[in-house]
Amino acid sequence: MLTRRHIRIKIVQNLYAIEISNDYDLQRAENKLIKSVDGLYNLYIYQLSFIQEIVNFAFQKTEEGRNKQLPTPEDLNPNMRFVENEFLHKLIHCQGLQWEIDRLKISWATYPEIVRKIYNAFTESNNYISYMNSAKNTFNRDKKIAEILYFNYILSSESFQMLFEDMDAGWSDDLAISAFFVQKTFNKIKSAKPFDALPPLFKNINDSGSSDDHKFMIDLQRQTLLHNAEYNALIDSHTRNWDFERIPRTDVILLKMALTELQFFRTIPIKVTLNEYIDLTKMFSTPKSSLFINGILDKLIIELSEAGKIKKIGRGLIGN
Repeated sequence: MLTRRHIRIKIVQNLYAIEISNDYDLQRAENKLIKSVDGLYNLYIYQLSFIQEIVNFAFQKTEEGRNKQLPTPEDLNPNMRFVENEFLHKLIHCQGLQWEIDRLKISWATYPEIVRKIYNAFTESNNYISYMNSAKNTFNRDKKIAEILYFNYILSSESFQMLFEDMDAGWSDDLAISAFFVQKTFNKIKSAKPFDALPPLFKNINDSGSSDDHKFMIDLQRQTLLHNAEYNALIDSHTRNWDFERIPRTDVILLKMALTELQFFRTIPIKVTLNEYIDLTKMFSTPKSSLFINGILDKLIIELSEAGKIKKIGRGLIGN
């Protein structure tokens, strides 16, 4: 599920932490990156398990109603549309999800107020009421209400966000990526097909358990760190009109990563690298950073190409 964009984001975050700590040990840096990415996947599992918890809570509410001393007709014959939601049943009964929940030993028993608060806000909403009272139901309607539950009431809950910040300080930065994972998972669930396994973190995993994207992640960070001093000097030589020490740290990190891609990843087109890192400035840097990075990279590409240090291979990549 991780895209190359996500991988670049995680490396920027990791390199920033390395710069702050001034610890450039390659093995420790690699371990931290892998731990951070694994933690991102764990965050994704926690969010899916919270959806399951909401469904379980809804079922418990119906059982409590039935077991009242003086149950009402509605208590005895509750509307089970949400509890029996076909889309959610496929998700929460996924064998892969249950295996991951067991692996992480996830339990929401100590957070009943957060579960209750989100459930009440959701069930009092017009979307929920309309869903429960509609004359006909479809798998698409089941999926839609699940998306509304997750995006509008779970993910946007301040209590939910604070909970994850308390669990792992880095998770507050990862919620957007994990939400992308959840949406990708939702899109894989089909009415006519079984859903037994969650999508893997990395795409195209080979027989040895690795993937091109995993290798890209490790190599991009490693080569950037290995050439750190060289890149500092190279960037400094092209920023004579700026005080190098006052250039935003994230701008320098993005420039170094771009230099690594340009020189060591021969199948990635120059335009792709240029566009990716200019886009990343919008996430990590100042409003003027995109123009700064674009200008510096344009000069560096010309210089490095003339020196024969940028060589692209593959159909349509030569000279690009």
